[in-house]
Amino acid sequence: MVPQDSHSDPLHSIEPLDPSGSLTGVAGIAQVLSESKKANHAVHDAESRWQLLCERSGMAILTVDVASKILSANPAAQQLFRYTEPELKQLTTLQMTHEDDRARTRRIVREMIAGRKTVHRYEKRYRRKDGRIVWVSTTGTLVRDALGQPWFFTLMLEDITGRKRAEAALDGLSKRLRRLQDEERSKLARELHDSTAQSLAALSLNLGVVECSADQLSPPTQRALREAISLANQSAREIRTFAYLLHPPELEELGLGSALATYVEGFAQRSGIRVELDLPRTLGTLPRELELNIFRIVQESLANIRRRSGSKTARIRIVHRREALVLEVKGPRNALLGGAARLKNSTLAVRIAGMRERARQLGGTLEVLARKTGSTVKVILPLSPRKEGERG
Repeated sequence: MVPQDSHSDPLHSIEPLDPSGSLTGVAGIAQVLSESKKANHAVHDAESRWQLLCERSGMAILTVDVASKILSANPAAQQLFRYTEPELKQLTTLQMTHEDDRARTRRIVREMIAGRKTVHRYEKRYRRKDGRIVWVSTTGTLVRDALGQPWFFTLMLEDITGRKRAEAALDGLSKRLRRLQDEERSKLARELHDSTAQSLAALSLNLGVVECSADQLSPPTQRALREAISLANQSAREIRTFAYLLHPPELEELGLGSALATYVEGFAQRSGIRVELDLPRTLGTLPRELELNIFRIVQESLANIRRRSGSKTARIRIVHRREALVLEVKGPRNALLGGAARLKNSTLAVRIAGMRERARQLGGTLEVLARKTGSTVKVILPLSPRKEGERG
């Protein structure tokens, strides 16, 4: 074919650029098509790399839509849940989620869709195909489309069942040790009260008998006798106080409110610190373990105030809500917190960790709040309607 003159060629008669510099005509269309093709290739390459990564990854990966329906599952996810990918695509992650974790999962999804979080890491339980429960650490990422609308979630899943079993075993051991410690305290308190205190009381009586004939003794012997009687009485008081601090009998006989009132009164006499005790009118009878741990937390908090400050006041407040019991112990700032650096490197950290562990084992939380006016140990302990009123 003979080449045509450029002026008579219809393709060449169309300028590739319009006066504003935009692409027009066949040349512009060809360039747009070329760029679109490159973009499609880039998307395809990215999808291929992502698919390859998922298939070869040792971590379980799911993609799910905003309704939690599973769109894809890599081999590791199939191995984790014991389902094939076609079987997983017939399910939603919510269906596989343990019943007790579903409400929290829904809340997390709502937060992410609302834009409060784009990436969220949390732990939850799933049920595998064989019915067994598996603990999983989930990192969820919400992917949005070009318009910013929620498109799908990518879930990176790590099996932490072994770690959770170890934590449960350690938690059980910790509970057992703490229970044995409390039982030993109670046993020691009874022995001190029933044996040592009674022996000191008998000693005081015998010394009293001797005192009746004190006029027959020499002055130095009379002074020694008076000192012996004073020491015996003082030792008896200290033994009774020590036995009470180890295990207050009112806690079992009269309940938490009475035990705290008696303890606060004695603490004020021993320390010179005035303690305001704010209890609900109807605290009621609580489970024995709950009462004992609340008493120990109050005891340790007041001991910290006595050790670490020159304050002459403290405040204890208990609020009995429908589903939880809230305890607050307020004191000077340096008594219960002492600054982050001091908290990290002092025995105070150990004491607070012990109190926090007591709260955690009861399903509750403990935090230390620092304010200009002072610091507060705040404990929130859940109450089960089925257990309230029990004393085991």
